[in-house]
Amino acid sequence: IVPRSENSSLLVNGIQYDGAISIYAKGSDIHVVNELSIEQFIASMLAKDFIYPLESEVMSAIAILARTSAYYHGKNNQSLWHIDAIEAGYVGSYLQTPRSLIDKVIKDTQGLILVYAKEGQNEPFPATWTEHSAGKTATFGAIFRKEALCPSISRPTPHALSDRQDSSWSFTISKEALAKKCGMHSVESVELFLDHESNKSYAIRLTGASEKKDLSFFALQKHLGKEALQSNDFTVEIEGEEIVFEGFGKGHGVGLCLYSASLLAEKGENALQMLTKFYPHTSLYNLTVKSPKNQ
Repeated sequence: IVPRSENSSLLVNGIQYDGAISIYAKGSDIHVVNELSIEQFIASMLAKDFIYPLESEVMSAIAILARTSAYYHGKNNQSLWHIDAIEAGYVGSYLQTPRSLIDKVIKDTQGLILVYAKEGQNEPFPATWTEHSAGKTATFGAIFRKEALCPSISRPTPHALSDRQDSSWSFTISKEALAKKCGMHSVESVELFLDHESNKSYAIRLTGASEKKDLSFFALQKHLGKEALQSNDFTVEIEGEEIVFEGFGKGHGVGLCLYSASLLAEKGENALQMLTKFYPHTSLYNLTVKSPKNQ
């Protein structure tokens, strides 16, 4: 289904989509695939994630990271689509606002991505950001537990470290409630799996009277809610029939620390300077500039 005009959009179950819609039958399932430009995709994603945009240079850095990650996923030719909408959190285009700050920074950074050189390859990678790293970022592979061609460097974040205590949080839940949320009969003990370089948790093991369950940080956060389990920089204590989570910061702790980036922007640093700090050994690449080979 292709709109006659670029200004048209489609509604699927009340959700607005730009671009073309394809419908595939695969086995007993029906797949609805929205084909749109990467620029439209990142505009929709950032409009959803940043209802109140940050400083212009910080948003420019985020736009470059979002585009980098989108191009990385676009190289996946194993299926009829590149990105799973539910996994990515893509909810259509209804939040896009023309002439907004997000619209401006996407146009200002159009075609700009980061690339990482390794073993002769110069490729985009799964780039991301976190709200508050609480003093140190973790590598993508350590937390997401996925193999990818990307920088494997944990970075200190002095600005976030100085604010670590002010970013503290605590969450208490009963053993019974935690077991119910995680689909277990009971929970008697809790064990964390840590990335020792950043001291952030990538998974948790819950042990009951007759069963064990391992959950990734993201799965546990989905069960408990992001407002409860705010970050993966936490400890767990069992106090009688209650389990107490205490932590610092906000988010998964990987990539650009937005708290730090905002302070750097206030000091006059631009998007490229911020990205260089958090993604060393990468280069800015302009996809709109054609070399003599492919011109």
